[in-house]
Order: sequence, then structure tokens, then C-alpha cells
Amino acid sequence: IFTLDLKGNSTQMLFITNLSVSDCLFGIYLLTIASYDQYYSGIYQAKSRAWLNSFPCLSMSLLSLISNLASASFITLIALDRFLIIGIGSKFKQRTFSKNMVTSLVIAAWAIPISLSCILAYYEIKQTDLQLNSFCLLIPFSKLQFLTDSVKLLPLGFLFVCICLI
Repeated sequence: IFTLDLKGNSTQMLFITNLSVSDCLFGIYLLTIASYDQYYSGIYQAKSRAWLNSFPCLSMSLLSLISNLASASFITLIALDRFLIIGIGSKFKQRTFSKNMVTSLVIAAWAIPISLSCILAYYEIKQTDLQLNSFCLLIPFSKLQFLTDSVKLLPLGFLFVCICLI
């Protein structure tokens, strides 16, 4: 989490900086998957089950989910900040977030995705038939039973709320 001196338009820059950090996390995921793709080249069929249950695959699935949800959070915050300044800025005295509010929003924009991702990963890992594809992405909707597997809907619900706010 990066913080800046909040003067002028630095709230937007803080959100954009954190968005770039979350996108860099996805870049780490992609580099890791690419390196393991090279490692398993030609022998993937024989090693696929071991790969999908390995720690690197599970950790990369968690990292990709955190990155995607955090990116959605920061895009939502950027849209809300722009709406406050451009859309309704002339109607209210305080046209932007306060310094404490920005700090709280940045912390929440990281904490919520990390929490949701960890809950989903824990739930998926404790099941005997872990649903990962060969890219090590959690697939929470492959065998969805709405009443018993409602925890799988948390990331989707979070993304839905972000889209509605935008």
C-alpha cells in the first residue's frame, strides 16, 4: 500500500498507484505461470495432478484472485472520486475525500479482496476435489450449489457491487 501527501489531485494518484500495484501482482502471477509452463513443457499430462495441488499453483490462484478484486476496488474508487469532483463537485463544499477517508478506503480496498480471496481459497482447499484449471485459477462456479456453497458467491457479489457503484 502506497501513501502520498494528499494535496491537490493526489487522491486520484494514490488510487492509481494502488491500482498499478494490484495489476503488478497479476503480472507476477503471469510470470510465474509462464515459468512453470516452461518447466512442465512436454510432461504436463503426467504431472498435472501434482501441479494443480502444489503450493505454487495454490498461491498463484490466491494471488490472481486478490489482484483482480483489488483492481476492481481501485477502479471503483477512481470512478467515485471522479464523480465527486466532476459530477457533483459544484453542489457540495467538500468535493473530494478527506485524508482519513482516503486512507480508510485504501485499506478497505486491499482488506476486502484479501479477505474474500482467503475465505474462498480456504473453502476450496478444504474440499477434496479442488477446482483449479491448468492456469491455477480458482473456479468457484464449476459445481455451484446455491444453498450449500454460498461462500463461492462472495467474489462475484463484490464485483457486482463495484460495477453497480461505477
